[in-house]
Amino acid sequence: MTEETKMAYVEWCIHDFPEELLVKLKDGYLREVANSIGGQRKTARLLGVCFPYFHNLVHGKKSFSLRRLFQIIELSPQKEKFLKILEENIIKMKSGGRGYWFRVKFPFRLTPRLVRIIGHLLGDGNIRRTRGVNVRYGNSDHLLVKSFIKDMISIFGPTKYSIWRGNRGGCKDFMEVSFSSGIGRILRKFFGQCGTYDGRVPKVIMNADLRVKGEFLSGIFDDECTVAKDCIVIALTNKELIHQIADTLAEFNIECKYGIRVDKRPNRKIQHTLTIRGKENLEKFYKNIKLNHKNKKRKLVKWKKK
Repeated sequence: MTEETKMAYVEWCIHDFPEELLVKLKDGYLREVANSIGGQRKTARLLGVCFPYFHNLVHGKKSFSLRRLFQIIELSPQKEKFLKILEENIIKMKSGGRGYWFRVKFPFRLTPRLVRIIGHLLGDGNIRRTRGVNVRYGNSDHLLVKSFIKDMISIFGPTKYSIWRGNRGGCKDFMEVSFSSGIGRILRKFFGQCGTYDGRVPKVIMNADLRVKGEFLSGIFDDECTVAKDCIVIALTNKELIHQIADTLAEFNIECKYGIRVDKRPNRKIQHTLTIRGKENLEKFYKNIKLNHKNKKRKLVKWKKK
């Protein structure tokens, strides 16, 4: 069994998705479901909605939630048939309000790109609750942000997103990308809280194979580590997350030293650090965890060539 095959065993179907998401269906699917129930008027009556409203649903003039769709299918004596072909009849999804449409391939699988996204969200990103549950990621290295966008689009299709550039944290050209809350709701349900300050390594990643864990560490080390001449240091204010990272590194037989330091900035937050030293440990890191941050990658390659 290949590593790719192992990863494919971690997957989610449409029944696992947040039921508040709105869906757009292929023409004819909902009409066929309604006909199996006894027609559109009868279906509308059983649902407790007016016929014009349901007629608009059938003809794609209104979007509706997964919860409502499951209610309709449940009324059909052929519900097993319609549930079986539901995923292939979903064109796109979004959250309510002004959320952007996106596409998901079913079954929704744990892939290297998806794992790397979660690593970045626990690094310099987050799933923030503002008006929705937006996915945000920012970095001074624009190549990392562009790579994040590419990974997101590979999973959620050519969806819209917004980019902000400006001064942040001493960087005059910081770049941040934001994706809609529908995507945030999916990631939050499958991977839990994602953010540097209060996030945790998701159980699905902790229980996965080494390739998955390597992709995850690649994302978070790209954002949070410092590559020095003879060591790699990662520092976080999140104590539990830093210990989870140490445990994950240990699975690659990479030894690291835990430490504490006080941030010199005005808020003086306590940072928890891991330091990787020694030729053997750095060799294992170089082999298993591929950094993409241009400066950090350049320094690590320079060390390797010595």
